[in-house]
Amino acid sequence: MPPIWNSRRMRCVVIAYIAVKALIAVQKAVGTYKKMYYDKTPYHTSALSGAAWVEELRTGHNDRIKMELGVSKDVFSALVAVLRNLGHNDSRYVSLEEQVAIFLYIISQL
Repeated sequence: MPPIWNSRRMRCVVIAYIAVKALIAVQKAVGTYKKMYYDKTPYHTSALSGAAWVEELRTGHNDRIKMELGVSKDVFSALVAVLRNLGHNDSRYVSLEEQVAIFLYIISQL
């Protein structure tokens, strides 16, 4: 009788293990879906122009700067830093960040 009990017990353990693994997989899938489709960070919110618009891009939704300028926040910041190191500065009325943003915006529309 003990071998039957062990095989029944073993089946129950295997079924419980499979159920737990399936539950974990479903939980991960739901989390991924939620992250992809239910990001509640506002996207089209700008009523700004100029330096305020550039600042909003730099501090706003992660995908917005990529959509507007074609580069991520890190790439934008690195590009501005490289240009500053090469000797480029703010003009009288337009910051270097704004100049780079205008250039990237125009290029991304082509």
